[in-house]
Amino acid sequence: QAVDNTIRNYNAVAELSGVDAVVDSSKSHVKAVSLYLRAPQQTRILLLTRDGRGVMWSNIRRGDPRNAAVRAWSNRYERALPLLVRHVPQEHRLHVRYEDLARDPSATLQRICGFIGLPYEAGMLDFRQKVHHIVNGNRMRLSGDSTIRLDEEWRRKLPATDLEYFEKAAGRLNRSFGYA
Repeated sequence: QAVDNTIRNYNAVAELSGVDAVVDSSKSHVKAVSLYLRAPQQTRILLLTRDGRGVMWSNIRRGDPRNAAVRAWSNRYERALPLLVRHVPQEHRLHVRYEDLARDPSATLQRICGFIGLPYEAGMLDFRQKVHHIVNGNRMRLSGDSTIRLDEEWRRKLPATDLEYFEKAAGRLNRSFGYA
């Protein structure tokens, strides 16, 4: 029932707005798979990852202990990946790394557009030029700037002991996403 209501809402938003795509950025793998199973022809899954060491550093800066910071990151993907692989064919899911998006937004957005079947337009990079409605997301939505910036502060500031802890706890998972 809830999934059907969500799909009806998305279809209504698309029709009223005159857009070809609606993006759900809720970050729930269960919701994503549920939507996909109900409407596979109109649903595509984009798995956006960030190097777990960067996530760990961000969480530590917010006051989380390192074990909780790593556990939250690794648990999310250890739950999500098997569900996505089991229920969503590879051609309907795309893995995008935050670092690639930040280093080359144009190429990454072209790849995403190709995946979802929309034409790429350079103006998409300045998303503030178009009407959009973002319900939640990162702090960038509240600023007036559309620039995507690579944040790798963790490389300079994360202590070696924390890096060693991360490697033991989640290094293998991190490498599976292409992080060395």
